[in-house]
Amino acid sequence: MIGSGKFFRFTVVSVGALACSSGSNGSSPGPGSDAGTGADAGVDAGVDAGVGASWAANITVSKTGGTTIDGGAIYSSTKLLVTWTSPTDASIDHMAIAASETIGGTVVAVSVDAGLTSHTLTDLKAATSYLVTVLACQNAGCTSTLAATGSAPDASTEAEYWQLQGAGETLDAATRVPADGNVKFHAFRYGADAGASLAGKVQMYYETNNFTYKGIAVATTTSVATSSPSSVASFTVRTGDAGLLNPDAGGSAIVELNACQGVPLSGTMGAKVRLLFEARAADGKTRIYYVDSQDGYTGLDFNAGSSGVCRTLGDYSADGGCAPIVAIGVEGDAVSANANISNARQFKVGYPLQDDWAWNGADGTFMVFTLNTVTTCATENMYGYAVWTSNAWQVQYDGGCPKAFLSAQAPMPVHLGGVRYKMYYGKNNDQTGKVQGSPLPFPGPKKMIYANGAKTGDVTRVDFEDWEAQSGARDIHFLWPSGKKLTDGEEGYLDDFVVLTPTGDMTNQVWYGAATEGTQPPFGIMAVLVNP
Repeated sequence: MIGSGKFFRFTVVSVGALACSSGSNGSSPGPGSDAGTGADAGVDAGVDAGVGASWAANITVSKTGGTTIDGGAIYSSTKLLVTWTSPTDASIDHMAIAASETIGGTVVAVSVDAGLTSHTLTDLKAATSYLVTVLACQNAGCTSTLAATGSAPDASTEAEYWQLQGAGETLDAATRVPADGNVKFHAFRYGADAGASLAGKVQMYYETNNFTYKGIAVATTTSVATSSPSSVASFTVRTGDAGLLNPDAGGSAIVELNACQGVPLSGTMGAKVRLLFEARAADGKTRIYYVDSQDGYTGLDFNAGSSGVCRTLGDYSADGGCAPIVAIGVEGDAVSANANISNARQFKVGYPLQDDWAWNGADGTFMVFTLNTVTTCATENMYGYAVWTSNAWQVQYDGGCPKAFLSAQAPMPVHLGGVRYKMYYGKNNDQTGKVQGSPLPFPGPKKMIYANGAKTGDVTRVDFEDWEAQSGARDIHFLWPSGKKLTDGEEGYLDDFVVLTPTGDMTNQVWYGAATEGTQPPFGIMAVLVNP
């Protein structure tokens, strides 16, 4: 907010409606609030629907927040600078600025002080074109206005650029996070109510490269997170004495553990960590399960028995200390069965992390997960969509087929505030750069789409329909520590990634994930968003 500027939200489809909209000064959403959806949600200059006289505003819209990488300039992925010339022959109460984007059909609208001639729009979508309009409001309710003459200018935000940490232009010189990391990374940040010894730190769940302890290992940063990437690059590893290990014998429950996510639960949910994980059972099918920690937010011990580690067949049995609870079952299961799903795999839960670091179990929380190709529904790789309703995960369907994103791998949703999210994934039907003959997964180029729960249905939750179409997915770019851009093949092998804000600030975003060049075993790396 600039000075004492007045900000309010417009839910409009035309300049005339915009001119008549009003809100309580200082009590409504700030810059970046999404308003209006659909093809007609844009605010077009020059539409005469009650707008008064006009003035030569000389509006310009440009990228801002530039930084230099590898000899070139890149700009903020979420900001645009709007400038204009103020009217000189009329009394103005305030200026109203609206930016309409083409992909998702949302409008960002703000009100600023009459004396200003520039404003930086923030919290925009990356790599997105915006059409910008400016109105001069002659009263507080904006019922009398001046409209800017000429065509409304448009400009695009920059794409996201993520820079690997370390040195040089090879994986051998990249920072390894954690030191024994292999694949299946997920991490969360501790909030203040986690206790003095944990608050501000990052906890990671992953698979170690130590084959003696295959399963889900745990590591915690050695220091409290700050804006410096180095503060979340060093971990205390707890390999072998914490977490879940593959059982030492086969059985009807767990045979092999795979992708995981630790979700801290709020005090009303028990003040502990819920560890969700993908696992293959003796029947050869893969499901998504969970167990809760026995040591509160510490999140190291998930065994209700005497052992601090889950690892034996007895631990994973129905009456064992680590008895798994099915979150997403498959067709034919007695519990949590889901039609047309024979395997439920790699997944992520999306909950409002910008509101609270711990999940409060509210209905409407969503999960994206990889499922088998359902040939009667699609011939491409699919990942499905489930919503938490009445203490259970409900997979969303359309005519018997799971609602699904196609040709996607390793989904990772990130909360942006309110009911807005962005989601990263690998476009795995693009195999450009894959090493021929390599047995390692190749998720492909990284893409991103956005969701706004206000788009359809219940405005308090994010349903499948609230996501943008994948046809409008943005490209994500990765840089070596030197600033040189990764090739298609180098980027394509990035996998099992998690994105988080270690300080709770969207200007400080960190990416942890698995990396390989296609021949060596993957290991954990870290990247930071250089142009938030």
